Amino acid sequence: MSVMDPTNDRRTLGSPLFVGLVVTALLAASCGPGGPVLIPVSGTVTLNGKPLAATVVEFEQEQGLNMATGITGDDGRFTLTTYKIGAGATPGKHRVQLSCRESDSPGKTVWYTPKKYAAFDTSGLTAEVSPTQTTFNFDLEAVPAKK
Repeated sequence: MSVMDPTNDRRTLGSPLFVGLVVTALLAASCGPGGPVLIPVSGTVTLNGKPLAATVVEFEQEQGLNMATGITGDDGRFTLTTYKIGAGATPGKHRVQLSCRESDSPGKTVWYTPKKYAAFDTSGLTAEVSPTQTTFNFDLEAVPAKK
């Protein structure tokens, strides 16, 4: 499927990563020539103790002013990006959301992370970014399906 395929564009343009990167770019552009102070941030995402690949990691500053995003690799590791790849996140308290899902058609979504972690309001995850706190590890727990 081509990148220019309109059916592909809807899924790509609506993805949390795309939206997060656009919002971040717009916010960073309004921060003046030097931009905001950023601290390099990295960490891991695991599900029941196992690395979780292709997970979108988003940190939103508590006041909603700045957002940093990253995607985990096969080893579950991520590095946050703002307006510059790998630049990190602004210091302070952040709400965190984590999402790993696959949609192959409308209404057919397979969630690899529990849905509650995919929204800032329901994840319950936070991170306090500072020069001495730059690594954040999130071990998500999935409730096994009932048989």
